[in-house]
Amino acid sequence: MSWASEIGSLVFLLATGITGGRLLARGLRNGGLHERLLGITYLAGGPLGYVPLMLVMSGATPDDWTRGLRIFGHLNLASSAAALYLFNWRTFRLGSRGGAAAAQAAAAGVFLAWLGLVFVDGLEGRTLEGGVAFWSDFWLRAGAYVWAAAESLHQYARGRRRLALGLTEPVVVDRFRLWGIAMAAISAMFLTTFAVALTGGTSPPIRYIVDGALAVVTSWTIWITFFPSPRYLARLAKAS
Repeated sequence: MSWASEIGSLVFLLATGITGGRLLARGLRNGGLHERLLGITYLAGGPLGYVPLMLVMSGATPDDWTRGLRIFGHLNLASSAAALYLFNWRTFRLGSRGGAAAAQAAAAGVFLAWLGLVFVDGLEGRTLEGGVAFWSDFWLRAGAYVWAAAESLHQYARGRRRLALGLTEPVVVDRFRLWGIAMAAISAMFLTTFAVALTGGTSPPIRYIVDGALAVVTSWTIWITFFPSPRYLARLAKAS
């Protein structure tokens, strides 16, 4: 059943890599902070973060590359989560002092956890025996996606009421729904990883199917959110 997870991972890496690259390039061209933050979120949290770690786990690289690839991969994952925390604050809680403090503290926390992974945990630990740095990194990164999902789906609920009054556009409202689903799916992947850790690292066959499905859902919703097809836009216009 591992093929399901592998296909899902490939689709996820392609979707996040292309989406992240395009958003980052667009943000650099027009100075858009939100696009740059999301570009970093997807690019660093997709291929730049996971490909090095996957190469190490597959044994496809020389042993003397292992530590460097792990450091690079985890640094990108930390950068992705930090960028997403800042995006959540700037997009949903810009006028909130509490939101600013939480986002900045969490962003700093993921880099401190990365330093702990490098110099304390030794970049090891994939079970409950993982140290404080490992689990701090894990839950801080997960928290960025949980926050994003909650905020986006909340805005979707508010947007539906505004849409009924003719105060907003259908594509804007549905974009919150799609992005909320994508962030919720990634949050669920963290939970499946934790569930496997609780069982001592043993993955039941159903886990591969679930992870593959979540990865495909994430990839599709991310892509449609930022690069909607004419058919999708026509369907939304017709429904409204």
